[in-house]
Amino acid sequence: MKLNADFPELKALIKRMRAKPSDWRPGVGSLDPLEKLRLELEEGKEIPLSAVEVIHGGLLAYQSEQVVLYIYDTRLSRFILENEPENSRRFHVADCRALDRMRQEGRFERYVVTNRKTGIFSVTSTDPDTREVEKLEASLFVCNTSGTGL
Repeated sequence: MKLNADFPELKALIKRMRAKPSDWRPGVGSLDPLEKLRLELEEGKEIPLSAVEVIHGGLLAYQSEQVVLYIYDTRLSRFILENEPENSRRFHVADCRALDRMRQEGRFERYVVTNRKTGIFSVTSTDPDTREVEKLEASLFVCNTSGTGL
C-alpha cells in the first residue's frame, strides 16, 4: 500500500525561509557508517584484543564507541552457562589486570565487543562428552579484577 503524504505546513516554512527544497525521498537507503557500526556492536563483533582502545577512566572502546568485551567461545558446558554463571567467563567494562595478563601472555583470543546493556551475551558452549559446540544466550558476570592494565 502506497501512502501519499503531503506536508503543507512544512512546505510553507520552507517557502518562508527561502530555503531550497530537498530532493530527498523516503525509501531504502544505505546506513550511515556510524549507525552500521552500532548495529554490528549490538549483535556483537568479533575482534582481536589489540583492537580495543582504552579511553577516559579506563573504559573500553572500539572505533571510539564505548563497549564491553567478552570471550565468545567459552569452552564451558551449557549447564555451567545456564546454572552457574559465577563459574563462567566474565565480561569487561574497563581495562583491568585480567586483560593486561592476556596481553602479556600473548593470548589474543578472539574477543567480542558489544554495546548491549542487558548482561545477556551470545556465546558458545561445548558439550564435555561429545565436544559439540552450541550457540546460546547466557548471562555473564562482570570482571572484578580492579586496576588498569596500562
